[in-house]
Amino acid sequence: MNSETGIWVGPGNIASPAACASLKGHVESDTAVIGGGFTGLLCALKLAEAGENVVLLEEGSNPAVEAAHAAGTIIHTGSMMLHERAAVIGTDAAVQFQRFCCKAAADLQRLGTQLPHAAIQRRSSLRFADSDADTLRLAREYRAFSAHGIPAAFLEESELRRLYPFRKAAAFCTHGHAEMNPAGFADGLAERARTAGVRLYGDSAVLGREQAGRRYLLHTALGRVSARSVIYAGGQEGPGAGCSRKNRVRKIRTYAGITPPLHNLDRWEYSSFLENTEQAQLRVRTTPEGRLLASVTEHAVPDRPVLPSERQASFRNLQDKLRDLFPEHPVSLEKQWILHGEDAGASLPVIGEDSEKRGIYYGFGSGYNQPVLSMLAADILTCQVQGQTHPAAELFRTSSKLSNVV
Repeated sequence: MNSETGIWVGPGNIASPAACASLKGHVESDTAVIGGGFTGLLCALKLAEAGENVVLLEEGSNPAVEAAHAAGTIIHTGSMMLHERAAVIGTDAAVQFQRFCCKAAADLQRLGTQLPHAAIQRRSSLRFADSDADTLRLAREYRAFSAHGIPAAFLEESELRRLYPFRKAAAFCTHGHAEMNPAGFADGLAERARTAGVRLYGDSAVLGREQAGRRYLLHTALGRVSARSVIYAGGQEGPGAGCSRKNRVRKIRTYAGITPPLHNLDRWEYSSFLENTEQAQLRVRTTPEGRLLASVTEHAVPDRPVLPSERQASFRNLQDKLRDLFPEHPVSLEKQWILHGEDAGASLPVIGEDSEKRGIYYGFGSGYNQPVLSMLAADILTCQVQGQTHPAAELFRTSSKLSNVV
């Protein structure tokens, strides 16, 4: 694991992506995608495979690098539970959002099986209770899933003790998730996009945008792109984007670590991710080498560098939590790293065409299930750019209605 970027360099992984050429001169396209990562690469790939002439502009050296920083999981549930989101945005919207995320997760896994280094492994996810109040929350979540026909299970203490080496009062289990190699997945997406005809440019931050008739001109340091449609995909919002997310997301900080290979994990139900229900969320999964990969995420953190005392205390807390879960193992952290990001909480992603500027589209979403939100955005935006209707589009409208929600 690279302790600075959080990219796992394990068996079957790939070398760091090579830098892409920067944009020079004038380029014509049907659609310009601004920003790489999973959202940018998926949008570019889907549009190109649908027959569009696509250019992707990434401010970093390679659009696959940002995606390689992902957590390595394909999760259709987010940090906020379904019944809690329903209390904020309404039951119908919350249930629709969950269903679309389940479909996007399945689609992303199918795509991953076609990429040589994505290393897709199907998993279930187990969220366990840390207190009596958590048990009640998980029971309500199970009832919410069951009421709408979304597969899930509620496990009581005796069943948990049979499957896992720790004791918890209850847990909520969902299926349809997967583990992946994010670097391998991202590299495969970039290569498939190139094969489909996407022109990928690195070190090509968009410095300005202007309208020229029915087209847009995007200016970089050394060139410009003319495009009928422009998609802002996560990373760069650019001048005049008109869709600021500053008030829609919370800063989060994740302290992550990985153990040396452990033996005799036979009482671990290997198909499950583990997650607690505390505000500082603990997430644990295994690796093919028998390691524990774990993280604790803190929400609404101050936007400043981490103090040495905070770093030391947080990694000690992470190690203590692992030792509490697996008391029979000599758990220690072989590598440690910190990741900074955003989480939208109850907010829905911002996906769709600008309500005032035709031809300008957004694919913004954040959180633990970012790759799934990226797949969902790519599906919706591909339809909209081509003048088609997507069944989820109304839910994510970039209008005053959505702004009131987020």
